[in-house]
Amino acid sequence: MPANYLENHKLSAATLCSQVDAKSPEILGFRVKEKGFTEQQNCEELPEVEQIDEKHGITYPADLGKEDLVKIRHLALIELTTLFDSLGLTYTRKKPTKIKIKENTIFGVPLTILLEYDCQMYTHCRVPLVFQKILFYLENQGLTEVGLLRVGCSRQKVEVLKKEIEASFYTSPNLVDNILHSCSPHEVASLLKQFIRGLPEPLLTNKYMNAFLQIQHIQETVKQLQTLNLLVLLLPEAHQETLLALVTFLAQLAANEDKNKMNLRNIAMIVAPNLFPPPPKGDLQSELHVATITCRVTEMLIKYRDILWTIPICLLKQVRKNNEYEALKKTDHKLKKKLRKKIRVDFYEIIEQEQSNITKAEIVIKPRQFNSQPFSVNIDVNTRVSDVTYTAAQHLDVIFSSQNIANKDGYSQRMTYDVVPVFNPTQTCTQTNTDAATFLKTHSLHEIGGNIGERRLRNEAFALAIHVENPSAGWELRCCHW
Repeated sequence: MPANYLENHKLSAATLCSQVDAKSPEILGFRVKEKGFTEQQNCEELPEVEQIDEKHGITYPADLGKEDLVKIRHLALIELTTLFDSLGLTYTRKKPTKIKIKENTIFGVPLTILLEYDCQMYTHCRVPLVFQKILFYLENQGLTEVGLLRVGCSRQKVEVLKKEIEASFYTSPNLVDNILHSCSPHEVASLLKQFIRGLPEPLLTNKYMNAFLQIQHIQETVKQLQTLNLLVLLLPEAHQETLLALVTFLAQLAANEDKNKMNLRNIAMIVAPNLFPPPPKGDLQSELHVATITCRVTEMLIKYRDILWTIPICLLKQVRKNNEYEALKKTDHKLKKKLRKKIRVDFYEIIEQEQSNITKAEIVIKPRQFNSQPFSVNIDVNTRVSDVTYTAAQHLDVIFSSQNIANKDGYSQRMTYDVVPVFNPTQTCTQTNTDAATFLKTHSLHEIGGNIGERRLRNEAFALAIHVENPSAGWELRCCHW
């Protein structure tokens, strides 16, 4: 093992950025489609972008353990700083304003405090319950409503609605649903905008608000997306997840344009003033310029949400290498002695070459919430995570409906927001008679240990590629029932 093995595993931010500058889709995790593509900043239409079909599967922030997520944020900040330096950009950080929060209120309360209350009922709630209820109502009642978000309503009615919700939200949660259903979609949409606008700490945060606006000075669409991706990863978890819930709903609204007459540009123009503070009063031209920028950023957050809320491949690889580096530093004295001898053979390259020739393997699945001992599953180059989960279910005597077995590959996990605990290790799974799609939706495989703390695996990922990337990891089957 070479003396420089440790240093090879501790890549610098500059190394990562130089790779990103090459616009390698394998590094960024996405590519801009060539057809109709233009690099002009003021291009009317946003270009189409597609995710790379990465063998290890897409990774969302909620998929990682807390320790690795802290490392991702640290690396994202280094990357953002390096990127801004290379482009000659800076951003200002606005100091948060101190406010006195009234008791028994929901609107005008920081997201973190709302989640503290909500987590007393639902341990792993990531988006405030009141926000979820508003979105749930609008998704079911408002997506086809003409002019939703654009059409105004009585301010007095919205104030009454707000007070009614605050009066009963934590004492009679079910009553809140009845209150919302007694209102029109336009009134609830106005309530949604008021909730966002009234947050003491904006969704985009005072710390990074100005950084989002720097998109105007970046000419290349790829680097615009890279910047937004890094900024989203830097947001506090509550803001990151709540913003995702919002843009997911707005994308659904835009998808129903033929019925509600609200296209992506219309929606962005209306929502942007609620996400960004009003520009300082000046000449009309400068105000229009700021409005154009905020609209553009909002439009990109909605359109590219599936990319912006993912962890770039390069950052995840960096975390893995850093974890390997830290593990090697803790090894025994003999290994440290070998490292000092400067062996010329690149041990890591040999290992990678050996791993690349692996065509099949055996992994051990640990079913945390089933009354079963760990068991082995054979995998090869064509085995997907969904296949492993399905095989594990059969081993655990789960009975599938025959007409749904063929759909086991049709469900792709995508966590946006939920109101229930994702994982309860003390709860025994009782889902023994179901269909394949439901089982895949309510259960997930995780790689545990090795060069990662833990990572939830996506059904479309290839199991062997994950095993080769992290051969010493354990595999766990977990429940995430509603």
